[in-house]
Amino acid sequence: MTPAARYVVDLAGRFIDFTQRMPAGSIYTRAGAATGLTLAGTLQAFAENEPQRTNRGLALEPAATNLLLNSAYAGGTTFPTSWDEGIITGTSAPVASTILNTAFSQSGTAQRAWFSQTVALAANSAYIFSFYVEATSGTTNSVAYGTSLPVGASSNIIANPAVGRRTFTLTTSLLAGNGTIRNGLGANANATGSIIFSNPQFELGTVATSPIVTTSGTATRGLPADALPVPAWATKAVMTYFDGSTSGPHAATPGSTFDYVTPAIAAGKGQFGVSELRTLVWQS
Repeated sequence: MTPAARYVVDLAGRFIDFTQRMPAGSIYTRAGAATGLTLAGTLQAFAENEPQRTNRGLALEPAATNLLLNSAYAGGTTFPTSWDEGIITGTSAPVASTILNTAFSQSGTAQRAWFSQTVALAANSAYIFSFYVEATSGTTNSVAYGTSLPVGASSNIIANPAVGRRTFTLTTSLLAGNGTIRNGLGANANATGSIIFSNPQFELGTVATSPIVTTSGTATRGLPADALPVPAWATKAVMTYFDGSTSGPHAATPGSTFDYVTPAIAAGKGQFGVSELRTLVWQS
């Protein structure tokens, strides 16, 4: 019998299951609100300092800022507040989201409908745009970077995106400048079809983190922090994640506290929608 299997059976402080609850003695903190993905594929909202924990486990992510305003798509009729109306031909209207907040439904026959928003981009940087496609049919090109781009920046589209969270990367070089992010049915050319999309996010980096809900300004989800009391007999901790991977054994000092967030993030684990922290096993 492996130590891990023995500790799963022995629940007397040896085995912590983050899919069920936060462990006793933990003091979790995180600046800013956050969201977490459930097994059902919906987003759950968490207030500041509330653990980003669902039935998938606990998401442990680096700090990130959503640079787009009104990612909740609040207000407006054919287009939401804080977004510019592109070429609205066909139909565009808010609908109830199956993910979180409000979605927009757009459709047309060889027509164009899209929203745009301009953000300031730094030189020599990588950004990632993400959004949810809740339903789609026909021919669409739902996201593009517009012509207002710094010198050396990349520009492209996602054509006919499948249902789910879609991502698109942008790299800049040479000069800083503004970038125009477009999202909709025909963001780059005429389209014949329909799409329902929601929860847009534009952030620094090459990995799309959990959606950060914004209103009239940008919003930041801070780096979480938590240290667990180490049992008097334990010297190591092994952590298991949603994708089935593990990290550790990590050294632990008996009777002290163990910062499980730092090694998880350093190992690229605990990420939203990929490798949420599921269990921690103390070993002697």
